[in-house]
Amino acid sequence: MDYTRNTWVNGASPAINATNLNNIEQGIVNVTNPDYDTTSDLSGVRSSVLSGNTNGALTQIVSGESAVNLLGDIGGFYRDSDNDGVADEWATVATTSDSISDQIQSFTATSQFGRFQSKLLSVTSGDIIHFMVDVETTSSLMAVDVYDGVAFKGTFNPFTGSGSFETGSFLYTADATSAQLAFWVTDYRSSGWTQTRVRKCKVINLTVEGDASLSLAQADLKYAKYFDNIGHATINQK
Repeated sequence: MDYTRNTWVNGASPAINATNLNNIEQGIVNVTNPDYDTTSDLSGVRSSVLSGNTNGALTQIVSGESAVNLLGDIGGFYRDSDNDGVADEWATVATTSDSISDQIQSFTATSQFGRFQSKLLSVTSGDIIHFMVDVETTSSLMAVDVYDGVAFKGTFNPFTGSGSFETGSFLYTADATSAQLAFWVTDYRSSGWTQTRVRKCKVINLTVEGDASLSLAQADLKYAKYFDNIGHATINQK
């Protein structure tokens, strides 16, 4: 009896009893890179183990990368507690039509340098920071600014303005004057502003994670998919 991955993960679980457990390797199925519903935010899944018992209970153990997003869960734009259209602990400046839907922050600049900005994050001089965010824009003049609460520390322009979501990333080394950093998604156009959408913002301190030697390409590959400081999760189903 062949129970496929989709039967287990996406469909109704078949009846489990002592006889058919032997047909699925004593009730344990190893799955590599399973295809989960993205609304569950399990994009960092590396492997999954499903185990059944004679009572029909199904335990799913999911393992993935473990890292600390300095933004915590606010990097996922999950909440807008005051219903102002802007994700909690973020702010917009010189924008209109701010809104959140499906963990995507939308805004439209009303003047040059209209932006969506994070809170200030604590860092230590010399720390190497990996920043990654998905941005949908029709302008190649959309950029990410780094600000330390006093002065601008750098501007990065990784977006082509394709009109589809693009992942932009860069490495930044905190200097001697930077005890904190904020990241701004900024529209540098002087006119003709159109809607910008932002999702999945991650700020990883590579120095703290023991990955200071990684290149940008290596950091992108490692941290594109991960759990926020969770090595595994166990989900009981019946």
